[in-house]
Amino acid sequence: IGWLADLLRTLDQQKVLLICRTQSKVAAIDAALRQQINVKTAVFHEGLPLVQRDRNAAWFAEEDGARVLICSEIGSEGRNFQFGHHLVLFDLPLDPELLEQRIGRLDRIGQTSDIQVHVAFVAGSSQEVLARWYQEGLNSFERNLHGGRELLERFGAQVHDLAQDFHETEEPSRVELVRLIEATQAARKELAARLEQGRDRLLELNSFRAEAAVRLVDEIRRQDEDRSLDDFMVSIFDHYSIHVEELTHRTFQLGSAGVFADVFPGLPAEGLTVTCDRPRALAREDVLFLT
Repeated sequence: IGWLADLLRTLDQQKVLLICRTQSKVAAIDAALRQQINVKTAVFHEGLPLVQRDRNAAWFAEEDGARVLICSEIGSEGRNFQFGHHLVLFDLPLDPELLEQRIGRLDRIGQTSDIQVHVAFVAGSSQEVLARWYQEGLNSFERNLHGGRELLERFGAQVHDLAQDFHETEEPSRVELVRLIEATQAARKELAARLEQGRDRLLELNSFRAEAAVRLVDEIRRQDEDRSLDDFMVSIFDHYSIHVEELTHRTFQLGSAGVFADVFPGLPAEGLTVTCDRPRALAREDVLFLT
């Protein structure tokens, strides 16, 4: 926790997503962190109602909202936080594909920077074995890992057993960890070569046509920059007595529907936030994209 507080001070106002394994650990980290540093923190775990989870995630997405979102493992799938660039892994899973899922919360379309992955562990603990296996053996923090399931099947039991009984000060444990890392490195390179040889380069060459792609992207950008949709929709909402408040650039809050609510069956009674700005819609799951 002391290390985490120091990291947050160093990062100043940057957003930080923290993922750990359990709901109880989320609560413990949140409580302990509040004793060390004054920072706006939100939590996200299976013990919260879905509505509260959505609110906490939205608060984290706000520019002046929570700086830190502390998630249990359910935050590893489905939610996207590509507006953030810092991921803290407070513990590590045994499954490489689950690690990929965790990193994938930030590594998504709309991410504008390299992702900084922060991993802390207690020396001589089971987490040291996992951290070094992922970093030195699989290179999972630096590159997307291919064939994670196969590598887990080959080395998972060995990693698990070594982690259970690992003692940094004991020579056999250190030697066994080095051997495990070397074997994993060799297997990863062999698997990568096999996957490379299995690629269908002819299919890849014919799956992408640069000139057609450029034309398509230019047309999408032209449509995105056209403000006629903004003006049209605001007029329509006003015509049907739906309150509209402009929150920021091309982004609007729709109030609860009026007497003609049945005209918009997708509009919930509590209102909705919508935008015509594609980058904002990509970064914010709670904002509906009008197109």
